[in-house]
Amino acid sequence: MAEPFTISFDPEHRILHLTMTGFWDVATVADFERAIDAAVAEIGRGSNFDVLSESVDFPVQSQPVSEALAQMTTGFQSRWTGRTALAVKKTLNKLQVERTMGGPAVRAFLTVDEARAWLLSDGPGPATTVPPP
Repeated sequence: MAEPFTISFDPEHRILHLTMTGFWDVATVADFERAIDAAVAEIGRGSNFDVLSESVDFPVQSQPVSEALAQMTTGFQSRWTGRTALAVKKTLNKLQVERTMGGPAVRAFLTVDEARAWLLSDGPGPATTVPPP
């Protein structure tokens, strides 16, 4: 069975890359949150970066998992002001993201290339400072 997620960091573009697959339960969300915390600690708390979530193999999740992911995203966004781009496979997934996590700093796209292009665009990029936790 494949890992439900991977996390890597692109230091050149200051993008934390997340790959999410399969159906999750709330415990997997908690594992994911701890792994992101560890990655952010390695990057350096207070560092500026954006997030690219590659979720094309991540189907529509149960309501509890969607809510846990939205709460996790909100918590992380309170600690950094970078943007989050989510690449999803279907319009239904895109609508779920927009309903639960949407906003000016979070956008969903139907391809990884579109999501990455938005993060690399001339628009607002990662903040140079992060508000204190």
